[in-house]
Amino acid sequence: MTEFTDAAWLWAAKGAGAVAGSAISLAYILPRERREAAARFAVGVVCGLVFGGTAGLKIANELGIRNAIGANEIVLMGSAIASLCAWWLLGFARRALDHSAFERVFLERDPESPDRLSGRIIRRLRATERPLPAQGTQDAEKREGEGVDER
Repeated sequence: MTEFTDAAWLWAAKGAGAVAGSAISLAYILPRERREAAARFAVGVVCGLVFGGTAGLKIANELGIRNAIGANEIVLMGSAIASLCAWWLLGFARRALDHSAFERVFLERDPESPDRLSGRIIRRLRATERPLPAQGTQDAEKREGEGVDER
């Protein structure tokens, strides 16, 4: 039987923590559709694998337990936390950008708008637009200006 090296155990702990964190994230806030669930799971696993070691070290140092637990536990803990928080942080960043100061100043919710979002700028432009004259009156005004008699 082949024995695992320390690096293999660390990778296994990272993978287990990342999958566990992603699963908890999906269970805690249910996705709307399968595509969103797959994207959230993938983002969580990747973030858990990439940032798991660093997050685990930071948490262990902050809690003062770095010397009390082993490297596998640190990586497992960090991967689970990084995976769990990844989607929430991305969601927070998206909401922060969606509800930016620019949007609050220029856009308002409009329940009658088909896209439910219409801007104050558009309303101002509509308010300042002059209605176009009917086609027949426009031609008559043009001819009057040229001195052409309609008879």
